[in-house]
This record gives sequence, structure tokens and C-alpha cells, in this order.
Amino acid sequence: MREGNIDYKPGDSGWMIFQTHERFLREYQIKYTHDLGWKRIILSPKEISILETISSFNWRKINDRNISENKDFLKRLTKHIESDLYPNLNKLSIIQLKVLAKVDPVSIHTDIRFQRLSPTKDNYFEGGEIFKPGNQFYDNPLLHFDEDQPYLFDFKKGRERELELAEIVKGPLEWMKIGDKKPYIARPGEPGAGENTYGRLVIREKAKWWAGKQNRHSKEFWFEGKYVYGCYQFNYVPLGDGRRQWMMIHVKSKTREDVLG
Repeated sequence: MREGNIDYKPGDSGWMIFQTHERFLREYQIKYTHDLGWKRIILSPKEISILETISSFNWRKINDRNISENKDFLKRLTKHIESDLYPNLNKLSIIQLKVLAKVDPVSIHTDIRFQRLSPTKDNYFEGGEIFKPGNQFYDNPLLHFDEDQPYLFDFKKGRERELELAEIVKGPLEWMKIGDKKPYIARPGEPGAGENTYGRLVIREKAKWWAGKQNRHSKEFWFEGKYVYGCYQFNYVPLGDGRRQWMMIHVKSKTREDVLG
């Protein structure tokens, strides 16, 4: 399987952003929600009661601790909303729509974009994405970067026809500004959105970075930001059956001197 990568060397440094990217939002979700990619959705008793006026679905289960990993429930939730509720959205009140918009499942990942500033200043970004939070029922990983919790990660790979064989994607720096002062809304058909659905991007973190040891399948960095601080590694680990996957982990036991010498 083709893998993505970055081409930094030990001693390189620069700045970076972490940017949540919500995908497959419906128009009413753009209208009635401001942010689904930071802290997990927890329904209040009043909100559950409002949803129960819409249908008899088991809305209370949304508050279960591990609901974000319950694929069967999320499939049932998605099917119920798409098949039973979408055809009659125009019959729901604004109060009902505001609560439904919070729990209508969307896809959410966290983009990481690096710009090298030294020893040369790049006019492009390199980076990838953490697969989490995955949906609005899981906290963003920036809030819980524990050493015993590695996160599935992937460096960006070329998607355009002329980039299909590109291992290292170099994107325009404009993407490091999108969603800074306010959420950026991508309309259907635009980059960052689906063909018939919206996208929303928000910058969550700006940090400085320094590159430590770098080889093809292991990257070590020192980050300094509000939510990320310390040693972070990207490792291409075997999963079995010949498959491998990039993982991102916070290594709290390492000091700046350990990473940078």
C-alpha cells in the first residue's frame, strides 16, 4: 500500500497548526451548530426530552461513555436520521433542529500542517491527519495526548491525478490560515466538502516544532504549543498480514535535550 511521508531532517524547525476538519455536514447543521470537533457531545436531560418528541429512538444512549466506538449503534443512528427524519426535517421546530443537528453523525479528523522555517523557508506545507476524534462523540485528541494512547495517523498522499505517485504532498500555505479567526465553511463541491454536503475547518493549535531523529519510518519532534508540548513521534508500525500504519504518540519521558541533543 502506498504511504505518505515528509522530508524533514534533524535540526530543521518551523511552525505548525492543528486543524479540525468536520465533513459531511448537512445545511441545517451548519446553521444550528458552531463546532462539533472539540469536546464530545453530551446531551442534557432537556435535550434528550426534545429528541424524544421527534421519535422513539434510544437517544439516551448517545451519552454512553464509549459510544464513539459503538459502530452498530452509530449505524442505526445514522440510518434512522437519514431514512426516517430527513424526509420530514421541514416539519421540525427550530428547537428540535438545533438538538438534532448536534447528534446527526459527521466525520471529523484533525489535520496537522507543518511549515519549515529553518534552515530554509518553505513556501508550502507538509503534514497529515490524526483520524480522531472520528465523530462528535469523542473528545479531540489534543485534549488527551497521554503517553499510553497512540493515535492512528497518516501523512498526506497525492489525490489529484498528476500526484497519484507523489509520496510527499506539498500543499499551499493558505490552508494554514483557514479557520483561524472563525470557522471556515466549505460549501458542497468545494475543497474540504463533499459533493452534496458541507465541510467546516477550525484551527485549534499553533505551535513551534523542531525535528529530532528522522528516518523513513520513524519521525521524532519537539513541539511547543498550548495543547502540545514535548516529544512526539510518528512511527510506521506493523499491524500484521504485511500491513503497516502510521501512529502518533506523545513520549512524555523524553526531554528537549533527549530529542534535539
